[in-house]
Amino acid sequence: MFTVRQALLLSITLFWASCSEQRGKEVLAEIDQYVITEAQVKDAFEEYYFKSGRVLKPDMSTKKEILKSELGVCALSLYARDNGVSDTEEAFAQKAMLEKSAYTEAYLKKELIDPIVITDKDLRHLFERVNTNIRASHLYAPTLDSARSLYERLENGEDFDELASEIFNHPYLANSGGDLGFFEVDEMDIAFEDEAYRLPLNTYSKPVQTSQGYSIIKVTVRNRRPILTEFEFSSAKNKLQWMAKKQEKERVLRGHMDDFIEEVELDKSRVADLWELFKARDMERSAQSIGANSDDVLAVARDEEFTTRDIYTELLLNYDEVLGRIRTQHDFSESLKATAYRMHLLRNAELAGITTQDEINDQVSERYTRYLAKEAITLLENQISVSEYELRKEFNRAPDLYASPLQMRLRRIAVSSTEVGEQVLAKLNNGENFTDLVKEYTVRNDDRYVDGDLGFLSIKDLGFNGVELSKLMPGDRSGVMTYQSNEYHIYECLDRIEPQYQGFEYVKDQVAQKVRQNKLRDLRKRTVDEMITRYDAFIDLKKLEELTIEL
Repeated sequence: MFTVRQALLLSITLFWASCSEQRGKEVLAEIDQYVITEAQVKDAFEEYYFKSGRVLKPDMSTKKEILKSELGVCALSLYARDNGVSDTEEAFAQKAMLEKSAYTEAYLKKELIDPIVITDKDLRHLFERVNTNIRASHLYAPTLDSARSLYERLENGEDFDELASEIFNHPYLANSGGDLGFFEVDEMDIAFEDEAYRLPLNTYSKPVQTSQGYSIIKVTVRNRRPILTEFEFSSAKNKLQWMAKKQEKERVLRGHMDDFIEEVELDKSRVADLWELFKARDMERSAQSIGANSDDVLAVARDEEFTTRDIYTELLLNYDEVLGRIRTQHDFSESLKATAYRMHLLRNAELAGITTQDEINDQVSERYTRYLAKEAITLLENQISVSEYELRKEFNRAPDLYASPLQMRLRRIAVSSTEVGEQVLAKLNNGENFTDLVKEYTVRNDDRYVDGDLGFLSIKDLGFNGVELSKLMPGDRSGVMTYQSNEYHIYECLDRIEPQYQGFEYVKDQVAQKVRQNKLRDLRKRTVDEMITRYDAFIDLKKLEELTIEL
């Protein structure tokens, strides 16, 4: 479950780049009050570079496409502005939220992230971790009280595996003593990882707070590479530096938030009343109740007071977002505490003068531009209509596109090397049980829960291995197939459903979606071109050609 604290951490660390309203020497393009700088194109390239699997090249063609994309965002935001989107209450509320987000991010960066220093000792410690994998089990509890209760039962002699069978509903976790399989650095919650790598073998931890609740951890296997050389450490240093900074940033932000939230004291009586209103989803009565008690102090922390009106009004601004995460009064109380924390950050950002800094307000403008561009797409979508004739024309053009693709039910064993894969394949050929080998060898912990069974998958979802896998019949087994770097799969076909032609009426919605996508793509392009012409956009191709992007 995506918890309140997870959402709060995510909300205070998001950042993206778009058009800027500041002019400077590095301007590559300009449209109305917006400019696109070299730094923005570099940032956008880096994002695309990692999304492409690091295969994108920073040649002129790529740079043009990126600049064109960024210019398109600016053009669409102008289209939204010209059509009155920026004058709506929703837009004003969105900009206020973006301001608060940018200010709190900047405050956290200045106070917590920028001071982080990674030492050589830190890198060597992480290098040891990177070369060690761990298998662990855990007992999960949603609250500290329930975690403490489990811990006391362990201390009183109850069996770890029996407690797991009692608390877990999932068959695998219940029957395996809460086994999570093997994991490596950066694959688990940072607090969970830190405790697991510190914990002696076959001992259990005290309750550990993670972003999802609390875990009592038991390490069952620890594998460390026997020989680590200084040359390997030196070669990995740049990557280790990046990873160490990322992990320390997460620790610092998590600790700062948790420390404050633990100190928040709520007016329990008032919270109970508010919970009843919230539970009934009666926002009108909630607003009336808040208005009558607006100056009541709902929360106190570190000599700061937070009134009922302030906290609940802030909560309602994010009502749709938090609604799905609040199931109990405990969840509701946690949301109120998290809201107090956001207000604490904003107050400190104001005191630090961050809200008046031009650079930070530029970030707000950039984010608001993205919002307006998305709203422009909604406006364009609402202009599109599709006739029955257009639908039938598209279907008749390529009916094979709308046939149901081959469906295959596969199970797999995921391993870390071809050598291990060949060993597993040999065991399968000697008659060993597939499910047992999944549990013993898989590097994908989720596969343990389903015995490696992926269910039915469309051949379209099987990637570059799809052609080879499509040849498998029920009972057939693949060889060792490359899935990605350091991951290889052995598949077995359990069943297959052959492609089938489908009539127009059956796939009508699918055809309509395709036609709408095509129309939206064309309409978006025409709109961007029209806005570029209307506002006499300028692009400096010479400067773009001279732009150097280092990988």
